[in-house]
Amino acid sequence: MINAAHPWNKMWVGLLLGLAVPFVGYAVWLTFFETLAGIGAGTATTFRPRTMVVLGIFLNIIPLQISQKRKWHDLIRGLGVSTVICAFGWLIYYRAELFNAEG
Repeated sequence: MINAAHPWNKMWVGLLLGLAVPFVGYAVWLTFFETLAGIGAGTATTFRPRTMVVLGIFLNIIPLQISQKRKWHDLIRGLGVSTVICAFGWLIYYRAELFNAEG
């Protein structure tokens, strides 16, 4: 169903969705890898927390593709803004590890 006048085609819905998906995605990745470590299979597949956060942010691609097929341009704008906010937050939070600020 392609309908640009759909009630979900709002920028604030995209903002909320774009902030919720990475948090839920991070929780899912964290649970998955903790479960693997708990059964002894996670020794070779451990990820750093910053990698799991990036994987959570990348999950915004799924609602982006769905809304792009349905031509919900306002929702796409909200998703884009919230994805950029999450990416900058990730960059600021992990800047010391990424750029080795101590020289």
